[in-house]
Amino acid sequence: MHIVQTPGIWFVLTWRHRKKGFVVESAGTVGISCQNTHPILEHVIIRENGTYGIHCGNEVDITVKNCWIHNNGSAGVYLSNIAEGGYFRNCTIAANVGLGIINYSGATSVSVENAIFWQNKKCSLLKIR
Repeated sequence: MHIVQTPGIWFVLTWRHRKKGFVVESAGTVGISCQNTHPILEHVIIRENGTYGIHCGNEVDITVKNCWIHNNGSAGVYLSNIAEGGYFRNCTIAANVGLGIINYSGATSVSVENAIFWQNKKCSLLKIR
């Protein structure tokens, strides 16, 4: 499995990206950053990143399947002002210092199916408007 470290992965294009089978760890502030794009992440381990494992903002529709998101800083996943929402299936979101998933204003729907939330320090899923 390929390991990605600093500065992490940035998706900034306007079409759908599919990424499979790699590890993002210790990538500074954000492991994976998504802006104005539609990424599909499968079989990815996102761990030990400074603030967020995944940060999405501005017209993002993210799909995350069979991923392990753990031991990140403020949150495993931070969705900020996204238009379309997110889809998380068969994921484990665990032991993040703050929260599992934060949906901060914008996304009307975040779908979570067959997921395990475990030992996130503050809470597992938070919606702020």
